[in-house]
Amino acid sequence: MENKRGQGLSTNAIILIILGVVVLVILILGFTLGWKTLVPFIKQDNVATVIKSCETACSTQSTFDYCSKIVELKSDEDIQTSCYLLERVDNFSKYGLNQPCSINCDLACVDLSINGKAGTAPVLPATTIPNSYNVTLFTNDKKSCYIAA
Repeated sequence: MENKRGQGLSTNAIILIILGVVVLVILILGFTLGWKTLVPFIKQDNVATVIKSCETACSTQSTFDYCSKIVELKSDEDIQTSCYLLERVDNFSKYGLNQPCSINCDLACVDLSINGKAGTAPVLPATTIPNSYNVTLFTNDKKSCYIAA
């Protein structure tokens, strides 16, 4: 009985077991820690979805959804703002929400925000304020305000 050997595991079986354990560990870590923590370099682009929801809000005349609801646009930069500002701020024209909407939002400067920063009326012309978004409010007097970037 000295020279008798039992049947061993093949190399393929060992590799599959190791891969299964690695996948299981990744799944456990992803669900417990959160996927954004585990793989922060994965960035999802939702520009088309946000633009479509803004166009829908405009076409259905949904004033709250268009003027006040904060949408989160994820692209080369993360932007949290309203559809109203996505249409009116020149820096955001690259996202394609260029059509003028017929909804009258009638918002004051302090009601506007980009990434949590509220708008303020400029002391100087808004073009001279560094790192800011210039917004022209489409009210009767066409006031301008700026929002710090």
